Amino acid sequence: MRRCWSGAPSLRPSAAALVAVAAAPEFTALQDAAAARVAAAAAAAPLKGVTEEGAAGWEVWYGSEPERVHTLLCTGTAFTHQYSLRVPPAGVEGVVVTAMCRVGNKMWVGDSAGRVSVYS
Repeated sequence: MRRCWSGAPSLRPSAAALVAVAAAPEFTALQDAAAARVAAAAAAAPLKGVTEEGAAGWEVWYGSEPERVHTLLCTGTAFTHQYSLRVPPAGVEGVVVTAMCRVGNKMWVGDSAGRVSVYS
């Protein structure tokens, strides 16, 4: 998408290149991801055995709404599982996830109240 808006016409993809991207099996997953809300923070890690068949994929964490952090398990062509976790509020105001970092097999999540929570 960014290449389509390049100021230099020679860097823009051809119509054939755009058709090839839209025809790729991964395009459906890319459409789903593009339709998602903009995340305030996000992190991803490669995983083995995402599906019952043992396919490799990704674990994606993102925060896009107050007091929630979401995690997606996905392969190269589909989202396989989605989970939502509640981030505890801090007083009256809701908190928003502002930072994420994968450390070993744990996800460290920072919020707008200045707290860091660790999930596994």
